[in-house]
Formats: sequence, structure tokens, C-alpha cells
Amino acid sequence: SQNTVQPADFSANDPFHVRVEAMANNVWCPGGKTRWFYDRARGSYEAAQDRASGTAQRLRRFKSESPKDKRFAKTDLAKYLNAWDGYPHLVCFGGQKNFQSLMQRLKEQQFEPATVNETWYRRLIAIAILFRTVQKTARRLKFPAYQANITAYLVAGISFATAGRVDFERIWAQQALSSDMEKLIERWAPLINQALRDSAGQKMPTEWSKKEQCWIEVRAKLPPLPASLPSEILPAAAPD
Repeated sequence: SQNTVQPADFSANDPFHVRVEAMANNVWCPGGKTRWFYDRARGSYEAAQDRASGTAQRLRRFKSESPKDKRFAKTDLAKYLNAWDGYPHLVCFGGQKNFQSLMQRLKEQQFEPATVNETWYRRLIAIAILFRTVQKTARRLKFPAYQANITAYLVAGISFATAGRVDFERIWAQQALSSDMEKLIERWAPLINQALRDSAGQKMPTEWSKKEQCWIEVRAKLPPLPASLPSEILPAAAPD
């Protein structure tokens, strides 16, 4: 049986995704032992693994250099970018529709693939690390529902509350978040959950979370940042 063709499959050869794949292939994590793997076309990780399976040594090397926990697909990339850029309501539409919205946004912005350089890529991976940490926290806290919605809105909330003042290079260098940043996420997650539910009123939160008005209302209820900021959050510039 064949896999169902998804909308994202038709964009595999888009110059934007080709550039992201090139960065993933050539930019190694600090220490030079591992790198992230971009599934530009569905099944490309498995195909690369098959190519490396000629000898046991080559296969071990591939799995060591490109571990499964560092692979991400086009729909993952779309979640990371749309959430951080302030479109959590689009992320809540699900993988394929959210991906299409990202591609439309890049088209409208006349995004140049050449912009996808090493600095841009390290920033992307830092956002991916943040998103995945929020995702894991939502799972660990065992919210009975809406974990994906909470994740998207919490990532967007951090972006909005900090006005984007996040040290992406620090996250890239550590390939993880600090314990202080993880604690902030853990404190905010139940508040985001409650804000989503409260703003929904009598509406279904899953459907309400797809509305831009939901994001407007949730971000108005974001908690203040702590006085002592996690190392990833840069202080605001002093007024002139």
C-alpha cells in the first residue's frame, strides 16, 4: 500500500526547503559529533539510513551523527516558525493546513531562500528546542486535553512577552534550555491552559484556538516575566 500524498509533499523541491536541508547537512552541533536531520521529503531519513546500512560501521556512524531525536519534518518546521512568529491559531489547524499557511506567508513576504544561512538555521533549531521543551512539559504535566494547543500558545506567548529578545545562539550552543527557563515554562503552562479555556467560554477550545481572536485574548492575559530572567531571555534595552 502507498502512503497518502499530503499537501506538504508537493513542496519538497521548493528552494526554501532545499536550503534548509543543505544547512542541516552541513551545520554540525557544537562539538561536531551530531547534526539535525531535515526530512525534506517524506522518508528521506529512512532512505539515508538505508544508504548507510552497507556496513555495520557506517550504519552506527549514521545513527550516531544523525540521531532520531534530532530529525524534523516540514510540518514540524512550520509549527516552530508559525508559533514563534505569533500565529499559534494557525498551528492549531494541524500539520498540513499550518504548513500551507506558512508557505503562503513566505510567498506574500517574498522570502528569499538565500536568507536561509547558518545564522538563520541556528535560530530555527533554537526555536525547535524551545518548542520541543514546551511540548515535553505539556505531556509531563498531563493536561487532560489541548496539549498541542497549549504548546503553540505558550511558545507564541514567550515570543510576545519577550518581544523576541531570546538568545538563540545560547540555546544553540547548549542544545537545551536552562533549568530556569524550564521552570518558567512549567509555571506558565497551567496559566496558558486556563486562559485558553476561559477565553473559549461556551465554545469548544479546540475550535476556538484556531481563531486569531483567541490569540488576542490569551496574549492579553500573559503573566509578567520574572524579575530575575532566565539566561536565555535578554534584558530590554534601556530607554533613551
